[in-house]
Amino acid sequence: MGIVSRSGRLMVPEYPEGGDSGALKALPNLAVDGPGRYRMRVYARHWEWDEADPDAPTEEHLIVVYPGRSTEKIVHRPRQRPS
Repeated sequence: MGIVSRSGRLMVPEYPEGGDSGALKALPNLAVDGPGRYRMRVYARHWEWDEADPDAPTEEHLIVVYPGRSTEKIVHRPRQRPS
């Protein structure tokens, strides 16, 4: 998706104590070229919940940000497997 950083900062908030979203630790500024237009891709993978380790994460995300002018949003979803 297209995103604009007017301030030159794109940040992912740190995971708050008792919260359910955010990064485990502070991430660097994702707006590598300062203010301007960027493209962002987010990849996610899911793990089954582990009863033996209830605090283990069940999702992992890869965030890719690069300078780009397009504002088009494209959503990719896994194909449904035939039953």
